[in-house]
Amino acid sequence: ATEFNFINKVVLITGRLGVWALYGTLQYPTAYISLVFNLDSKFLGKEFAKRNANVVVTGRNSEAVNKIAAECTSLSPSGAEAFPFVADVTKSDSLKGLVDAIIGKFGHLDVLVNNAGGRLK
Repeated sequence: ATEFNFINKVVLITGRLGVWALYGTLQYPTAYISLVFNLDSKFLGKEFAKRNANVVVTGRNSEAVNKIAAECTSLSPSGAEAFPFVADVTKSDSLKGLVDAIIGKFGHLDVLVNNAGGRLK
C-alpha cells in the first residue's frame, strides 16, 4: 500500500467517536475518501496523525476530545499538532466557532471528513 504524507495539511473529522464505514482509499493531494471496512473517527484521526497531518479533533465530550487529541499528537512523526475543540457541529454558532478557530490557528483547512449525523440548527 502507498503511504501518503499530509505534512502541513489540516484535517477535520466531525461526528461521533463511534463506528462509521470507510470505503476505499485516501488519495493525496485531493484527499479523496471513498467507501471497505468499519473504522471509527478516532482511528481515522490517528491514521492522519501518523501521516503528519494537523488533526482537528472535535466533539461534544471535552474529556474524549482532549484524550484523542493528545493521542494523535503523540503519533505524529513530524510533531504535527492535534487541535482539540469542543463543538456541536449541528448548531450553526458552534460550527462557525469551530471553523473560525481552525482558520485562526492554522490559516486553512485541507481535508474535511463529515461524519456528523443530524441537521444544522
